[in-house]
Amino acid sequence: MKDASVQDYATVIQYGCGNNTNQQWRLVQKDNGYFSIEARHSGKCLTVTSASNDNDTTLIQYDCVEGNNQHFRLG
Repeated sequence: MKDASVQDYATVIQYGCGNNTNQQWRLVQKDNGYFSIEARHSGKCLTVTSASNDNDTTLIQYDCVEGNNQHFRLG
């Protein structure tokens, strides 16, 4: 998470590996075979901005509200 922010709309960035909690995520299984991805440092969920399907869409953290833009399938 950029600058270890705990705010909504904080941008998720690629960065070198470290042991900081802003680089740690928890997978939360949903009933439908999907997962939400929760940031350890903030408890917020990885979210696709504006529920977009476009390439190069920014990923942010946002309160976990169970939107389709917060559910991911692995594999």
